[in-house]
Amino acid sequence: MSRLEIVTVNDASGDTSSICYISSSQRCFLPGTYYAFTTDISKITDRYFSADPGSLFETPSLPSMPDDKGHLVLYSRELA
Repeated sequence: MSRLEIVTVNDASGDTSSICYISSSQRCFLPGTYYAFTTDISKITDRYFSADPGSLFETPSLPSMPDDKGHLVLYSRELA
């Protein structure tokens, strides 16, 4: 997880948001497993049941994610 970054890309302009680092936790991102990234874990745990609280990660910031345009890109720092 500590190697993952996330950005958004505007389809119209091709502009990208600032890079947001997902986690400082050195854990594997396992296939077939769901994870949640949030700026406030308590908001997630107060509203939703999670059988595995270890699948929740708190990050200081996330890029804007409009639901009507653009793409969300998750990538490894080694590809940057």
